[in-house]
Amino acid sequence: MQQNLPYRSTVYRYFGSWNNFLKEANLSPARKHFKGYKKDLTGKTYGRLTVLYPTNKKSGDNLYWHCKCSCGKETDVLRNNLVQGTTRSCGCLNQEQYIRNFRETWEERRKTGTSMINQREQLSKNNRTGVKGVSPYYSKGVFLGYRAYITYKRKQYYGGIFPTIKETAAARKKLENKYFNTESKDD
Repeated sequence: MQQNLPYRSTVYRYFGSWNNFLKEANLSPARKHFKGYKKDLTGKTYGRLTVLYPTNKKSGDNLYWHCKCSCGKETDVLRNNLVQGTTRSCGCLNQEQYIRNFRETWEERRKTGTSMINQREQLSKNNRTGVKGVSPYYSKGVFLGYRAYITYKRKQYYGGIFPTIKETAAARKKLENKYFNTESKDD
């Protein structure tokens, strides 16, 4: 059964808040806390963080919990971030992942002189042709065709200018095979 309630602007003018109005009118509150809000998380482990105790800090209805990371650092984390898995460490996990990725890239570059990671990446949002290494070629504002190119050992190599994207993509594949020794997987 729906009740006829006044506009919110009127309620705020006279009562200050919607919940104050509901209390005065002996109506149930519009929003209740969910059941798990006051659960004690002390001693539980989320990722690398072990929960020690609740703090006095809040963000809205969300309470901060003081946690100790497996690396030894202590930090305050929002309850929701712990439970949902958004925060899994004090920041050391992120740093380790960054270092691991950097080492892999560095080793690959050291061996080959270039990184294949860029070749595996998705298309740039600025790509206008839908094919990696193919771009429209203009001279003095006049469209002349599509250009195939590849970057290898920090130097850009060109495969020519072609009238269609399909021909240019084939030229790009030839450049990949020449410089990266990869066979065409999606022919």
